[in-house]
Amino acid sequence: MRRRFFVATVPLVMLLIAAVVIPAAIFLAQRHTSALLNDRLLDAARFVSLIESAEGEDDERLAAELDNYAELYSSRIWLIGRDSEEIHVAGDDADAGPPDEALAMLDLAMSGDQPTSERTVTPFGPETLTLVTPVGHDSQVSAALIMEFPTDSAQQRVLYGWGVVGLAAAVPAAALCAATWPIAGWVLRPLRRLASSIDRVRRGEMDVEVEIDSGPPELRGVAESFNEMSRTVVSTLERQQQFVADASHQLRNPLAALHVGLENLEADLEPGEEAQESYDEAMQTVLRMEALVDDLLQASSLPAAQQDPLSCRMQDLRETSWQALAASYGGRVDVVLDPATVAQPTGGLETLVEELLDNAFRLGRAESVLVRGVRQEEADTYRLTVDDDGRGLAQDELHLPGTRFWRSTQNQNLPGSGLGLSILKQGVADAGGALSVSSSARGGLLITVEVPLH
Repeated sequence: MRRRFFVATVPLVMLLIAAVVIPAAIFLAQRHTSALLNDRLLDAARFVSLIESAEGEDDERLAAELDNYAELYSSRIWLIGRDSEEIHVAGDDADAGPPDEALAMLDLAMSGDQPTSERTVTPFGPETLTLVTPVGHDSQVSAALIMEFPTDSAQQRVLYGWGVVGLAAAVPAAALCAATWPIAGWVLRPLRRLASSIDRVRRGEMDVEVEIDSGPPELRGVAESFNEMSRTVVSTLERQQQFVADASHQLRNPLAALHVGLENLEADLEPGEEAQESYDEAMQTVLRMEALVDDLLQASSLPAAQQDPLSCRMQDLRETSWQALAASYGGRVDVVLDPATVAQPTGGLETLVEELLDNAFRLGRAESVLVRGVRQEEADTYRLTVDDDGRGLAQDELHLPGTRFWRSTQNQNLPGSGLGLSILKQGVADAGGALSVSSSARGGLLITVEVPLH
């Protein structure tokens, strides 16, 4: 998050610096260009004065002046008459004629104007500039002096000026960029803490509060609101859990007394099937209520999901308890498990399989159950299936197992509360997995448990 803030802020800082540096660089280039042109204009004015005063009497001296100047400043000079003839040419390769830029300005000079070059000298060019100066005034213009001179000295001055400006801009730019990183940390620190706290709450660690000792006031306010919400949620959950636990504990004693009282009444029953049936029905109801209270106690004491679930090695699971359970129902269980280390559901994977086997034999009337574990490398999960050959469920009931207090119509008279599979399903979800129920090709149910590889 800090990196994204930094990446988003630095370009804005660079744009701000560029908005100052670029106009300054342009101004420097224009100033040095103007200085160079002004110097050459002064030189051209002196030559024009010599030309006007010579009036054909001292042409040799004028030619010598122009030749010396062209050699000294590595320039090229053309003195063009009114009828476009070349009166004098000075400088290397001047015989090739004036540059195109000069020809474009020549007509303006012949009309008495002083045309100026629109090009600006930068470290990248142009290599030369051209100046055209009229000899005479208004309609008295008799010739035009064309000077083409190098710009290397101006280019060096512009380059030096740009270097100074760039260095002057680099220091505050570096300071701003360096300050952006700690500022981003200060601004985003409450958000990071808030995100970490939300993740802990998502993983089941409810008693979480965000530190609000730093950061902008607006974000500290958000953190304080989260803390208040967290305290409210924790208080509500604790009250609900405590109510279920207290209610379950308070119900156990009256139910135990009712159970004992019913057993004591059995000896005083009137002879006949009707009295015995009423007694059996009342006893079954009490037994179901006792089982329901026990399951409620177990559900209320179920620990919340841990941030780092414990691991379990599949090859270390004790299958002897599963075999003993199957034998107690007169059935058989076959176990085929790929070795792997997985995230362990709440209550333990061994207990989970044992509960599923008990449901298969006791409720599903299965004779044999196949427990198989397969490592899913592509999905980074481990798939454990409990496949029985019992009586299964109707298609319209397959989505109901795992729902709290739901029991199949064919198991209404058997002990149980309908909370067992719901508790198992929640325990698997706490470990980051999932539990699903479907029909088995063997005739019974296929319970699929997928847990992450640890």
